[in-house]
Amino acid sequence: AYINKASDSSQQVTLVDSLHSPEGLAVDWVHKNIYWTDSGNKSISVATGDGRKRKVLIATELSEPRAIAVDPHQGFMYWSDWGDQAKIEKAGMNGVDRQILVSDHIEWPNGITLDLSNRRLYWVDSKLHLLSSVDLNGDNRKVLLSSHHHLGHPFALTVFEVQEQVDLIMHSIQTVGMLWFDFFSHMFFT
Repeated sequence: AYINKASDSSQQVTLVDSLHSPEGLAVDWVHKNIYWTDSGNKSISVATGDGRKRKVLIATELSEPRAIAVDPHQGFMYWSDWGDQAKIEKAGMNGVDRQILVSDHIEWPNGITLDLSNRRLYWVDSKLHLLSSVDLNGDNRKVLLSSHHHLGHPFALTVFEVQEQVDLIMHSIQTVGMLWFDFFSHMFFT
C-alpha cells in the first residue's frame, strides 16, 4: 500500500503469500526486487516488486534465518541466523558465492543493517547485549556497545550517515544517525 493509504485495507495488496514464518525483509531499490527470510521454511527468497517471479535462493545450512539487508550496487545480500551455530553470512543477490562473515562470539544476531558509505555491517545481539560491526568482508570487527541496560533485547536497527564514534553521555547513546529498537524497553533515537 502507499504509505498515506496503508491504514485502508482496500488499498492493501498482498505481494507474496504462503509464507511460514517470515522474519526479515529487504528491498532492492535498484532492480525493484524484494528479499525475505523465512525461519519456518529455513530459506531466503526473492520476488519482483509486484510479487511475481518468486524464487528460493538459499534453503540449505540455515537454522533460524532472521534479518536481511541488500547492497544492490555491489550485488550482495547479507543475513543473520540465530540458530544453534549463530552467524552472519553474505552471498550474491542470486544466492551464489555464499560465505560466513561472523561466526564467533555471536549468539542471537537479531537485527542487521548496512552502512554502504562506510562499507560496514552493523548488528545487535540480543543474548550478548552487543551492538557490533564488521566491514563488508567480515574483517575489522568492532564492539560499539556492550550493555544489558541499554540493549535489553534489541531486534532491529538501521543507520543513516553513521560516524564511527560512540559517546556514553548520561547513560544514553549519542551515535550520529543510528537507531535501534529494544523489544522489552523502548526506542532509542541517537
